[in-house]
Amino acid sequence: MEEWHTIENYFSEEEINEVFATVDTTITDKSWYLKDNLNDFQKKLIQGSPWTSNNIVGVEQWCHNEKSVPGMHYDKDEDLFVRTKEIRFPIASAILYLRVENLLGGKLFVNANTTPISPKTGQVIYLAPGVLHGVLKHIKGVRRSININIWDYNINIDNSIKTVYR
Repeated sequence: MEEWHTIENYFSEEEINEVFATVDTTITDKSWYLKDNLNDFQKKLIQGSPWTSNNIVGVEQWCHNEKSVPGMHYDKDEDLFVRTKEIRFPIASAILYLRVENLLGGKLFVNANTTPISPKTGQVIYLAPGVLHGVLKHIKGVRRSININIWDYNINIDNSIKTVYR
């Protein structure tokens, strides 16, 4: 099975504007959404994922912008890892590029052996569980993304992540 999957123009300009109206992309802190409180764009991201489950409990969400450039890492249950050193991966991870303009650098690397992916507005990149990925260098331009990890259990057992209710 492939490690990543991309869908070009998965979100229209109108849908992206709706996301911008509901999400402050300058805030990079994580939020937790239970399945019954998902936004329309979160539901669409889940529906498009090649990796799925009938047992989705919720999604962890955060944003990246030009100031938050993640190096190479694995998406995992960070709190569990800190507490027990156990590594558990989400069902899938999704990156939605909300705005990409005049970008120099800022490419997504998936594992060490692939050609870096140049992000585009409206593009979604899905990552399989346990895939090493990251952005190594952002030089200039606009690069805004919203990211979700899709989980089949509640990762927010100690309420360390802000839970969003709608």
